[in-house]
Amino acid sequence: MSWESITTGQRSWAARGYDAQKYPTSQASWEQIYPTGLPDILGQNRIPTTQGPGADGVVDDPDRIDYLRTHLLALHQAMSDGVRVEGYHLWSLMDNFGWAEGYTRRWGVTRVDFDTLKRTPKRSAHWYPEVIAASRVTTPT
Repeated sequence: MSWESITTGQRSWAARGYDAQKYPTSQASWEQIYPTGLPDILGQNRIPTTQGPGADGVVDDPDRIDYLRTHLLALHQAMSDGVRVEGYHLWSLMDNFGWAEGYTRRWGVTRVDFDTLKRTPKRSAHWYPEVIAASRVTTPT
């Protein structure tokens, strides 16, 4: 992989059958959503969102839940195929500073209002413990 391909976000996945036109991107357009690639890149699993609280105060982040759900299903498939997995964790508990994007991307399952520092658990912060408690990937309610 060349330095140019790394800095432009262009990766040579064609050899693995990856079709960049087939898969959606996240709000950080350089991230392709490709859950079946998880076994290839375990440890680099993250997605930013920009949703703020709705009128009811809930931060609804269906993109993150779908991202986690599909990646957990892919992880389960990898384990079924014999990949040894010792653990899995979310990228970040709270929104934080990113080196390339500052505070514009929200990576955590807890929204941080950077003016007041108020923390609001996103819907994904409620869904993920349900998955852990059920010991299976559930459909979000």
